[in-house]
Amino acid sequence: MHRTIRISRLMTLALLVSATVLATSASIRAQGLGNTLTGFVFTEDRSPVPDVALEIYSNDTESYSGRTKTNGSGQFSFYGLRGTSYRIRVMPLGTNFVEQTQTVDFYNTTRALPNGQVLVSWDNKIVDFYLKQHPVAGAYASKASVVVAQEIPPDAKDAYDKAIDDFTNKRPAEGVAGLQRALQIFPDYYPALRRLGLESQPGSEVSALLDTE
Repeated sequence: MHRTIRISRLMTLALLVSATVLATSASIRAQGLGNTLTGFVFTEDRSPVPDVALEIYSNDTESYSGRTKTNGSGQFSFYGLRGTSYRIRVMPLGTNFVEQTQTVDFYNTTRALPNGQVLVSWDNKIVDFYLKQHPVAGAYASKASVVVAQEIPPDAKDAYDKAIDDFTNKRPAEGVAGLQRALQIFPDYYPALRRLGLESQPGSEVSALLDTE
């Protein structure tokens, strides 16, 4: 009988450990742990390039790590990246732009806590691309190569200009409000999106303001 009770206790303990592992894994997935890489793809005159493909490769293992496309504002993002060196390649297939590659390095530090847990400092980096046209004009041209400059509503531009002035004069709260107001008027306003992303990096004053909202 004692043996049966002991086996039952061991089975219960195994189930508890399994449940803990599953819960921890779910928590990690929910938190989106890992480094983040964001940026924009522009033409040389700073017009956004939408719907263009990007691939990312690990330089350490020469392995493919992911693929994405730019949105209507030319913005892209990669999440959950490890602490290593990556090569990001823009592949403007079907356009008259030249392929471009950049390298970004993530260096993460760890700190052991008294309770045995380990804290990892994840990083967020921004990399922008400015694509050049192919030397032979129209060599790869197609309908997809046409990039239309954004037509900014006057109210959105006024709000954005005011926000930049607020940031310049050390008024981050007013600057954030101005950028958000500009994006409410024109959600695809890429300079406003970019500035808000730059100002909202973890640990920044703007990041703290956004966390309290």
